[in-house]
Amino acid sequence: RTAAPHAMGEIATFRRPPGRSGLATEVLFLAATKTARRHLIFFPGDVQMRRAEMEQDLRGGTFEFAGDSLDDTLPRLRDAAGGDAHVWCVRPGRMIHQFACYSQFATVSVVGSARYDGTASRASEELLAAMGHGHRAAVEAGAVGAGEEQLPWVILGFSKGVVVINQLLVELASGWPKAVRVLARCRELHFVDGGNGAERGAFLALPSVLDTLSELCKRPEGPLRVVVHNSPYQLRSPQAPWIAAERTEFLEGLKRRGAQVAVIDVFVGEAPSLRRHFDMLRSVKGLQTCEPPQWVRWDPDFGRCTVQSAQQDMGLALAAPAPPPGLPVAKRGS
Repeated sequence: RTAAPHAMGEIATFRRPPGRSGLATEVLFLAATKTARRHLIFFPGDVQMRRAEMEQDLRGGTFEFAGDSLDDTLPRLRDAAGGDAHVWCVRPGRMIHQFACYSQFATVSVVGSARYDGTASRASEELLAAMGHGHRAAVEAGAVGAGEEQLPWVILGFSKGVVVINQLLVELASGWPKAVRVLARCRELHFVDGGNGAERGAFLALPSVLDTLSELCKRPEGPLRVVVHNSPYQLRSPQAPWIAAERTEFLEGLKRRGAQVAVIDVFVGEAPSLRRHFDMLRSVKGLQTCEPPQWVRWDPDFGRCTVQSAQQDMGLALAAPAPPPGLPVAKRGS
């Protein structure tokens, strides 16, 4: 069912028919409050659903975080962008219990952990199709101008949602034309407290991925801005102690290749907290005040950014054990 927005503050629902995965992709849409200059594409994580679903708590454990529902998060993201972005939320193909499973974008386990695969352009094909379908529906509903389809993209993956970004990067490194199209349209990539469930792969440090991503960060027609946001929930996770080491390898690999990356660590002095993990989506609104090349500690309670040296902030990352070399990724066939 497609729900058309009747007012600027209402969220519309557009549902793309099943693609090759056999799964439909539901896209939520919230129009910009100003003249639109970009499309903000959001991939949510575990637990996050519509407010009514979370309040019913049929899956257990969602009522506590109902204030972080998609209905609440999309307006916050629009505000974070300054009101000049149309916000699109691309929902996972399945929610198994509380776990977001992006089965239409990648090969995932029953808890949504992804195995990245460069042998097909699954994620880029689905994203282009879902956004194309959503834009046509939004134009028909009078919520978007026909010419706005060509506005640049900002892609934000939160928690489990980063697996879609990672799959896109693997497809790009494998040379798939649709992945090239997706990243050519993209002006910013935001990794917000990302994780891959109980598996490694929150950050990819494969040489092919780092090579292609660093080139995008230096492209003459407009560099891709890569921003990494983290809290202790992921960087100090006892369940996934490898995430911090993965992040260090990812960031240092990009730095060696001459790419500039913004790093924003929040709630640094606190213990790992699921509550603070969801608060990350509230702290995104400080982004516009931070310069991309810096490592940053940002305290959202005070609304200011404080630039720290890399050595100071890297203390979080270096405390974790290093992962085994490499990550199993299937390569594209000839």
